[in-house]
Amino acid sequence: GVVVGAVIGLVNFRAIRFIVSRGVQGSARAGAEGDAAPRWAFLGLFFVKFALLVAGVYILITLTEVDTVGLAIGLSTVLLATVAVAFRSALAASKDA
Repeated sequence: GVVVGAVIGLVNFRAIRFIVSRGVQGSARAGAEGDAAPRWAFLGLFFVKFALLVAGVYILITLTEVDTVGLAIGLSTVLLATVAVAFRSALAASKDA
């Protein structure tokens, strides 16, 4: 369960990173051209990503015998790692100052 959740969390994190980088690039171009279409595409991609994530987790929980607590822990690992790295970087920056 933990490994499956960690893999799903990592794929989700990578998808968010991809969508945000494309959205920022698209918004910069759209701002220069005065077009709002990329913003809607950006939001649409987030909606599709979220719907796929929810559907995948639902299928895992209902159709397989994956441990739900382990799945939840695995899904949280990317978030916890991100917070830990940010906290460590903040501590290192405060020591340098």
